[in-house]
Amino acid sequence: MHMETHTIAVGDRTNHPSRPIHIALQNPNQTYTTDSIVRGKIRLDPKTRPSRITVTFIGRTRAAITRRDASTETTYKTKPILFSNTLELFASESIRESSEILKLGVTIEDRVELPFEFRFPERTPKRGVVRTDDQFNHQEGSELPPSFLFIASSGISLTNGDQQSVEYILDAKIYNASKATPSEVVRCHLRFLPPASANTPDSSAVVRTAHRDSVHQPTNGLWIRTNRLDPAWDPDEGLLDRIKNTFRSKTNAPFANFNIKAKCPRVLNAEKPVSFSLVLEHLGCSDEIRDLPPIFIRGIRVRLLSDVSVRVPSHSFFSESEESETHTDKSILLDDRYEEDDGLLLYDGLGVTTKPLPASAVSAFKTYALGLDHSIEVKLWGECAKEKFEVTPLYGKIFIVPHRVERMQSGEREEAVAKEMNADAVPPTYQLVDISG
Repeated sequence: MHMETHTIAVGDRTNHPSRPIHIALQNPNQTYTTDSIVRGKIRLDPKTRPSRITVTFIGRTRAAITRRDASTETTYKTKPILFSNTLELFASESIRESSEILKLGVTIEDRVELPFEFRFPERTPKRGVVRTDDQFNHQEGSELPPSFLFIASSGISLTNGDQQSVEYILDAKIYNASKATPSEVVRCHLRFLPPASANTPDSSAVVRTAHRDSVHQPTNGLWIRTNRLDPAWDPDEGLLDRIKNTFRSKTNAPFANFNIKAKCPRVLNAEKPVSFSLVLEHLGCSDEIRDLPPIFIRGIRVRLLSDVSVRVPSHSFFSESEESETHTDKSILLDDRYEEDDGLLLYDGLGVTTKPLPASAVSAFKTYALGLDHSIEVKLWGECAKEKFEVTPLYGKIFIVPHRVERMQSGEREEAVAKEMNADAVPPTYQLVDISG
């Protein structure tokens, strides 16, 4: 799983000071949140003689699904717009290339600077779409999802087109003779993290284990049945006695019955370690066992499981025909082994702390074409009376909350530096690419 958290250069739209047009943010490394102000300047080489300069603030999702058969490969793509606002920073009265931009003044670096300001909206604007379900939310007025990038892999190579992302970008454009087609475009990516969602549980909530076929957690607990639990068992018994015990019916052997669970907070902090405790419940044992047998851990593994749900229309974004799939990224937070001696003694309340959650683990979200959910999985390998067992004491949904992001207050709003236009034409909601052959 690969998620970028910084400005990304995209082909010839690279935002670099040496370009004829450059986006210079007031706070280039800022992480934005709901209602944050995005301020900066467009720095322009006046020798471009522009007839028009615009900057567009866009929020959008991008999703792709590739389908393959023996001879063809088809990629379905969609790029739903969350919002789009454009400012026209300069417009010449001439219909040709013009030097009028010089009237705005030139810096000592021989650049014209055009200030701009945008604000992150609190919610998506109306789109006339109200579809919503467990994985996706196409409902107008929904919360903005966080910045996100996921690239699905197949073997050792990346699958063609299978990139899923939520991105917030600034596009600055120069128009020369034509005021309809830009001659130069640069792009700057912004990192956005919304505050914790309104449906985030209370901080005291704990993970509820979801039972499924792949989870090793017997409903009636773990059973250890062996003659080694017999108080009369001699670990130094001779070969003949050992052979006798081997053929002795195991149903008559002493037993111990216990449960191993884990108590973990359901709300976890981004980029912080996960701390939880193991719960040991002794459920019963044979009458002849005077003392409950010790239980040892041989290995413990903790994983963050992130499910990325993707839905792409096959023909039209508003049609019912669509492609869908889910990718699961598995980040290992802890993988310890205790091979020496008996291992690590397990007791009720044993604390466990993992390494920090990866920086790429953003809060769960549901939006157009994409959905993200997180679960945590704890797996144990252990021994009791030399009998090995494997158990999953914890598997359930968690909520990851971001660091507190300071909102940049504008105070006295500066005088508008440009008139706001209608949004640029929204690109097609999907693209069908056939790359057979």
